[in-house]
Amino acid sequence: MTILSWRSWLGCGVMAVLIGLTAVAETRGQTDQPASQGEAAVEAPAVETSAAQANGGEDEDDVDETPVEAPATEVPTVRVALVGSTFIEREQQYGYWETWLAASQPEQRFIVRNLGWSGDNVQGESRAGFGKPRDGYDKLIEQVRSARPDVVFVAYGTNASFEGAQGLSAFRSGLDQLLRDLRATGARLVLVSPPPFEDAGVPGVDILARNADLALYAAAIREAADDWEAEHIDLFGGLASAISPGGRRLTDNGMHLSAYGYWLAAPLMDAPLAKAQPWRLSLALDQGRPVIKRSTGTTVIDIAAHVEPSPAILSWSVRDAALPVPAPPPGKPVAEIPASVSRVLQIQGLPPGDYELRIDRQVIATAPAEEWARGVTLKIGPDYAQVEQIREAVIKKNELFFHRWRPQNETYLFGFRKHEQGQNAREIPQFDPLVAEMEEVIFRLSQPQRRYYELRRLADE
Repeated sequence: MTILSWRSWLGCGVMAVLIGLTAVAETRGQTDQPASQGEAAVEAPAVETSAAQANGGEDEDDVDETPVEAPATEVPTVRVALVGSTFIEREQQYGYWETWLAASQPEQRFIVRNLGWSGDNVQGESRAGFGKPRDGYDKLIEQVRSARPDVVFVAYGTNASFEGAQGLSAFRSGLDQLLRDLRATGARLVLVSPPPFEDAGVPGVDILARNADLALYAAAIREAADDWEAEHIDLFGGLASAISPGGRRLTDNGMHLSAYGYWLAAPLMDAPLAKAQPWRLSLALDQGRPVIKRSTGTTVIDIAAHVEPSPAILSWSVRDAALPVPAPPPGKPVAEIPASVSRVLQIQGLPPGDYELRIDRQVIATAPAEEWARGVTLKIGPDYAQVEQIREAVIKKNELFFHRWRPQNETYLFGFRKHEQGQNAREIPQFDPLVAEMEEVIFRLSQPQRRYYELRRLADE
């Protein structure tokens, strides 16, 4: 397949995706910056309820779906370069790290460039192609410079650990040289220790010995971070605690993280740049009047209590400060979002009975009054669906950027055979506007939307 044919095919597919995602972002409606969070208990005045809301919100006009543009003011942009070997490269297939960033920090744009290269080391040897090993290192430094990063994540050590203790000195020497050259870019440096090996039942593999060697390199990376006054992420220790006999596997083969492993690593990897906000909303019915007792991470815009014949007993609208973190990938045993970043809704003072919560007409949870009084964790909903749209856009953006910086037929385009098809190299920069458009889609999807909540009392059986 020639460079022209696959480029044209990819371009058509990408534009179709862009049109679809942009339409979703525009029709679902984007919000402006959320209002400040209320902490004190507030007794809400009686609110005039529309006929549509009193009838259970079945009228299409009961939810504000007016599209709102993304913030018009200048938005801070953080450019991030991810450097490493297979661990980094494979993340572009899952997109959890960048999705977590975008969802938790809607007031910033993140331009993330995955520069991972499978099988690479701190000398950049896997990038050399048909050149000399030193050429690979020069390419590595140039690739980072071209990304113009504000922050560089450096994640090596897994491959080097197979050399055991005797390879430690060479690894540290190469890492120091790499950090010296990366420091010259002016970017913040974040060193990442490699994730632990997992027992995948492979015959002849001594997991204890493998992790003992890996621990040496993880320690060397921590020491290098101290020496270079760089930030440090301890994935080795952070993920080791999640490995347990009979528990959910973190890897596909004992070495390479699965979708679940990358999801677990997301809050650790993103810690230097963002911290997901807790979402807590506590409401109460006090003698038939709605009271906002506490709101964290969200602002209640209006709230009303209802009486028969309305099927709803309580309704309100909110605008969140940020979207929820990505939901865990499906699998067994079922994973849960950490309690510290989960979404908990508490409603006290309800008469005895079962109640159903709806968000934008979607049924989210059903529980008895006593359970609502304790607090119910919201695990699904339109906001979680919006976050999944972000992740899908991130994966598509990663694919486009991969073809931009590592095009097919590279030897024919830029290498020693460019005299045959080098004229097609001019098409490679045409990926740039496609990547930029997808990044705009990601940013627009990261903006929280106004949501309409409704609590209905279910009929007694």
